[in-house]
Amino acid sequence: MSALIRPNHHGRRLYWTYERIRKEASKYETLYDFRTKSSVAYLTASSKGFLNKITAGLKRKTLKEKFWDKVNKTSSCWIWLGGKTKQGYGAISKSCYGEILAHRYSYKTLKGEISNGLVLDHLCRTPSCVNPDHLEAVTNKENLLRGVGVSAINAKKALCPRGHKYDYTNPNNGHRRCRACDNLKQRALRAKKGKNNGKRNI
Repeated sequence: MSALIRPNHHGRRLYWTYERIRKEASKYETLYDFRTKSSVAYLTASSKGFLNKITAGLKRKTLKEKFWDKVNKTSSCWIWLGGKTKQGYGAISKSCYGEILAHRYSYKTLKGEISNGLVLDHLCRTPSCVNPDHLEAVTNKENLLRGVGVSAINAKKALCPRGHKYDYTNPNNGHRRCRACDNLKQRALRAKKGKNNGKRNI
């Protein structure tokens, strides 16, 4: 079906002329309402180049107004109802404002700026939550260690795979080690070296 026409309740075709679109737009108070509730008329006006002229008198919602329209405040989490990233974090209107993560916008609006080098950790473990009381600014390393990924799982381990306690950190790479396993490895290497030397003497 052409973008310029739509059927009415009798099944007849109604052409979206300039005058018809102007009357349709006049039913709404804001541009946002016109765009969401009468999308065909909005897109037709946009494609024909007279959208700005027709909507000049309509109020434009601010980013802040659009943001809170898409937040469902429960007794604990404030759930973002708009678009989301692949990781489940809320994302605000990419086309108009670029990709703004909803939880970061909420935190900045209600609590202030986030210091350089810090990220926001969801204390509630709900990525779509934008409640600033559920967010804490921490380093990226701390955020990873608080999570459920491989780094966090390994960081919580107190014993090596053989059951020995990790008792020192390798200064070259920061990996935790246990002296018992290192000693076993050194003995095995010395034994192998001695065996190879014995074979050369024969």
